[in-house]
Amino acid sequence: MYLDNFKLPIEKEDKLIRERMIHNGGPHGYIDNLHPCGLFSDKRLYEINFDTITVFYGENGSGKSTLLNLIANKLGLHRVAPFNSSELFDSYTRECTYSLGYDDEGQKCRIPAGSSIITSDDVFDYMLAVRTNNQDIAGNMEEAREEWAGLKFGETVKFSGLEDYEKIRLQVLARRKSLTRRQFIKKTAGEEVKLGSNGETAFEYFDSRLKNDTLYCLDEPENSLSPGL
Repeated sequence: MYLDNFKLPIEKEDKLIRERMIHNGGPHGYIDNLHPCGLFSDKRLYEINFDTITVFYGENGSGKSTLLNLIANKLGLHRVAPFNSSELFDSYTRECTYSLGYDDEGQKCRIPAGSSIITSDDVFDYMLAVRTNNQDIAGNMEEAREEWAGLKFGETVKFSGLEDYEKIRLQVLARRKSLTRRQFIKKTAGEEVKLGSNGETAFEYFDSRLKNDTLYCLDEPENSLSPGL
């Protein structure tokens, strides 16, 4: 177990707010957003003790994602999607503390390389990127279908400069006896990524991303997944 416990700087929140107010214009300086100050103190949440798998649950806005982002930032975990930050978030993160767990031999653990925070935005962005890529490939395939006959049976392209190189390369490819029309289209247009339902694609995403012996913060991993998955 890599992470044993994580402590929130509840007792330092007033100090963090005062310092930021002074930074913004003196003792009466204005702070636009106090987040995450006050979010956990109202819930009397000061410390989290972890198990091999720890689940945070609660209502929308209760601070689950904020807690994961604080942990991920403090531990320096890799992230892709941006998150809701604030002018106090970095200073709040610096005041957080944590202790690592011990391995089977009683040695202090280190955060493994490749550890990361994965959010539902990452999964949805992956789906959108694949769909956009598939749409582009579908358009390229249509162009390749129209281009194939002209390249294979039309006049030989004359080389008059580097701008003709790609056209000649495609014609050589199209005229190969060992290459069918379908193979030509696949080689020149690319191959679409097969997508299942949202839930199936999300499951495949996690199945490909999650590695053994690694620490992950997963924000809403159940999105799109059936209870079985």
